[in-house]
Amino acid sequence: MILDTPGLNALGTEPELAVSMIPNAHAVLFLLAIDTGVTKSDLEVWQRFVHGKVARAIAVLNKIDLMWDDLRPEAEIEADIRRQLDETAHTLDLPAAHVIALSAQKALVGKIRNDAALVERSRIGDLERLFADEIILVKQEILRAAGFREIGTMVEGSVETVNGALAATDAERAELSQLSGKNRDLARTMLARLEVDRKTYLDNMDAFRGNYAVVLKRGHQMLDTLSDDNLDRMLGESLTIIGGTWTTAGLLRNMRSLFEQFEKQSEAILEFSNHTSEFVRGVYNVFHAKHGFPRMQGPQLSLEKHFLRVAQLKTATEAFCSDPVNVMTPKIVVVRRFYEQLANEAKNVFVQLRTDFDAWLRGALVPLMMQLRDHQKLLERRVESIRKIGGNISSLQDRVKQLDAQRANHQAQAEDLAQITATVSGAVAPKATRTA
Repeated sequence: MILDTPGLNALGTEPELAVSMIPNAHAVLFLLAIDTGVTKSDLEVWQRFVHGKVARAIAVLNKIDLMWDDLRPEAEIEADIRRQLDETAHTLDLPAAHVIALSAQKALVGKIRNDAALVERSRIGDLERLFADEIILVKQEILRAAGFREIGTMVEGSVETVNGALAATDAERAELSQLSGKNRDLARTMLARLEVDRKTYLDNMDAFRGNYAVVLKRGHQMLDTLSDDNLDRMLGESLTIIGGTWTTAGLLRNMRSLFEQFEKQSEAILEFSNHTSEFVRGVYNVFHAKHGFPRMQGPQLSLEKHFLRVAQLKTATEAFCSDPVNVMTPKIVVVRRFYEQLANEAKNVFVQLRTDFDAWLRGALVPLMMQLRDHQKLLERRVESIRKIGGNISSLQDRVKQLDAQRANHQAQAEDLAQITATVSGAVAPKATRTA
């Protein structure tokens, strides 16, 4: 998505730039003219809104066709362009690779006329290559990270399920190997031990379900505090408070209160997630010690990016309210627009926080619940298998063959999941899907 800002002198432009456009942009294209370079007003806008506030900034010196002159040597023209590029990079404190000189108008004419020489001379290719080498790659990383957030937890849960199935298959096969050539009494002894293990497991499952329900209920209560209705009510109250004055002092006081509410809400969620993580670790430890589960750590909830975004909003508010021009007069229209931008961005932060928390809640507990259920099914199958063998010892080899086939299938699933994990994380390129 490309946003073309309005004229910088337009009334009300500052709020959108400072609060929304610049902080949310992956890159800023700062357009200058080659014949003037960085003017005083350009530098003011750069320092106020762009420098240090965006991940990537690119300065473009446009209209180099104004310097084309058939009476001047090409080397002399090139030297003038290079000097302007160096001065711009120094003034804006940018790497030389992020300062481009071109002629947009000649690039357009050249492409319309299919004039490759004119397109080449316009230098539009320098900007296109910079986009391809940096901006597009950033987009790919953003999409990959988003995809990993969506399916990463599910994949991890599936990995643990398959590993658990492999471990259970190996354990059952080891048990059956002890029965080879033995009598029914040993099978009955083994069955009695498995029945005790299953009862212990079911007791632990019942205890887990009770605690799981409590955690899930509290988690949904936390999510309810971040519902759209509650957010609209909270922002509506802020609007009512500030609406009587529409001064920078009122704006600053009100936004500080709003930020405090966000911090309290975030701290409550973070505290809950820490307690829940301890609960998940405790469950893993219990089932690791008593039932041979792999020792695992539940996924952690990170709120760092949300705190960082709120800190940016705070900084933008402080800067706006401390600007002498804004302090001297009420500037109702500008202050109101600035508040609306702040409130909208604050709501976006809350909504993203809710989304991340919901995903974490599902990721921390649901895969664990699925793994416990799968282990219960595997345990019941082992009991049933020993029962059958106890009644007919000759069926042992048939069951061993079944387990060998199951193990091969689980191993293939584990390899597929490893490939999916590596692909989504960007470690390797995707490969063709294997068909059954």
